[in-house]
Amino acid sequence: MMDCLASTGEGEAARFSCRLESDVKGLRVGIPENYYYDDIDPVIESLMEASLLRLERLGCKLVKVKVPDHQELTSLSYIILGAESATYHAERFARHEASYGKQTRARLLHGFFIPAAAYVQAKQLRGLYFKRFMKDVMSQCDVLHTPVFRRPTPTLEETDLGHSLESTRMISDLSHCTRLTNYLGLPAVSLPCGFCPNDLPVGFQLIGRPFDEPTLLGLAHAHEKVSGIRNLVAQVA
Repeated sequence: MMDCLASTGEGEAARFSCRLESDVKGLRVGIPENYYYDDIDPVIESLMEASLLRLERLGCKLVKVKVPDHQELTSLSYIILGAESATYHAERFARHEASYGKQTRARLLHGFFIPAAAYVQAKQLRGLYFKRFMKDVMSQCDVLHTPVFRRPTPTLEETDLGHSLESTRMISDLSHCTRLTNYLGLPAVSLPCGFCPNDLPVGFQLIGRPFDEPTLLGLAHAHEKVSGIRNLVAQVA
């Protein structure tokens, strides 16, 4: 790594860019057996399988893993996200509430009523669940491969449900595969891997160990080169 930094320059950009062309052969790619694929759309599942086959052809080793504590992590992530979002927006929200969309306004209002004790407990428990996730999942693989959405990518019109129970369900469904990563603070990168029947792109997510962004970016770069998906996305756009 030091040789790479010396030849390309110092700093974070050099630390990442020098790993883009690294050989990904032998990297262990984890495939979750639970949670991420629960009730997944067949079209999305097929595109996930195709992306995994490309990684396997690059020399990666595919390994199955089980994700622990997903129900608890989901609940705790809602507490953290709700409380911190409300805190961040509190001043502006008090002066310009009408400028917020119905969905955003409803979610922020919910965050204002999360008890401080619940927020503190969710923060305290994060370390425990982080250690368990690293031991049970990331000890078996170098990166975890998951869908981004379990459903075909919706249009803006389809997600404009205002403040309703259906809106809450939709947001919960769309964030299903990214919620745990946010709560645990793990690095992740999303990549296109094909298209829905409505011609909107589908993505998969690579999740890595803390501070191991170079491995994620190197694997993402390798997949982009062999998939050709990036060029297709550019043409559609």
